[in-house]
Formats: sequence, structure tokens, C-alpha cells
Amino acid sequence: MELSGDLFDAAQDQDEEAIQEALTHYVGRATNTEPQALQDHTLVEVVEVFRTLQERNATRVVFPFLESETGDTTPHWHFKGRSRIHLIHLLASTYGWELETIRQMEPEEALAFVQEVLVDAQLNHEWEYGLSEVAYQYNKATKKSHFRPLPRPPWMLSRKPKVTRVLKEALPVGNVVEIGGQIG
Repeated sequence: MELSGDLFDAAQDQDEEAIQEALTHYVGRATNTEPQALQDHTLVEVVEVFRTLQERNATRVVFPFLESETGDTTPHWHFKGRSRIHLIHLLASTYGWELETIRQMEPEEALAFVQEVLVDAQLNHEWEYGLSEVAYQYNKATKKSHFRPLPRPPWMLSRKPKVTRVLKEALPVGNVVEIGGQIG
């Protein structure tokens, strides 16, 4: 049962009763409490506990592979909760970990391992691609082969920082003192 998916569906349908039931079920599972015990609490209290759980379980680090720049290209074999299952599969198949071991990990730690698995797989593909003839494009004019690297996924490409111009009048006057090891 995909608890957050049920909550999302209930919110999209604007079904208040289903939202309350999904929230109560979600909070009950997350806090190891029977949903009947939460019936005594107001919806506002349950929502506050839900928000606290979401904040505690949210990742503090933005991992590049989670940011998608492509349009909606959902494959026909996609199902609810597939992304979570896929991440668990990556960790289990790469490291041989049990499901309980993966569930007990902090989200940032698990996502860091997943990103390393994906980077390692991409670098292996690049190595194998570089050894094949496909990587060397033949130029008839120069009669030489030219290496053409395997393209990387968008999340692996470096992003150039956006340059922001500041007017001279907006710059600080006098000496700038660095406090706490960081400027800014």
C-alpha cells in the first residue's frame, strides 16, 4: 500500500474524508500507533504530526540525479511507488542489503549511495563505449577517426554559476570583514 500515494490521490480528488483517513493511516504507520487511537485527535493535530514527520524525513541535500530536465516520458510499465522500489532495488542488488537494512537508513545516506551507484554505472558505460568502434567517428575529409564521447545524463553535467552584476553603488563601502569562515 502506497500511503503517500493514497494521500496524494485523495487531495487531488478533494475528498476531505479520504484525506483525513489517509493522513490518519500514514501518521499511524509512521509513529507505530493504531489508527483508531488517532481518531480522538483533531485533524489539525494529525496534520501537525504529519508535517513534522515530513520535515524529519525530507532530504536536506539536493542530489542532482533527482532533478529531471526531461518532459513526461513515463513508460507503460510504470506503476505507483515504482521510483521507491527502483531505488531499493538499486541498493539491494548493488550492495546485497536486505530491505530492513535499507529502510533503516537515513534518506540522505540512501540517496548518496544511489547516486554513487548511478555514477559508477555511467562511468563503466563510458569506458566500455570508449573501447568500441562506435565511439570513433570516421572523417572522410581528413581520413582519420575522431573520438566522440558518450553523452552524460543532464544531472551529471556541470552547471555554470549564474553571473549577477552588481552596481558599484550597491557594493559595501570600506573593509569587508569575514565572520565565521564564510563570506555572504
